[in-house]
Amino acid sequence: MNAPERFPVDRTTVDAKAEDFDGVVLPGGVANPDQPRTDGPVVEFLQSFAATGRPIAAICHGPWT
Repeated sequence: MNAPERFPVDRTTVDAKAEDFDGVVLPGGVANPDQPRTDGPVVEFLQSFAATGRPIAAICHGPWT
């Protein structure tokens, strides 16, 4: 089995502003959406993003977040 790809992080949800993004994709799987839904800054970012009316896509269990 191949190791998962890793990508550098250029901004965390603490620093992210909803107006800086055109859309959001919530990851699928089980662990991926389970961790962000209990992270206050993630939830706050998503709430502020949802208020903009821009699209939010969710894969598999992504709607848990």
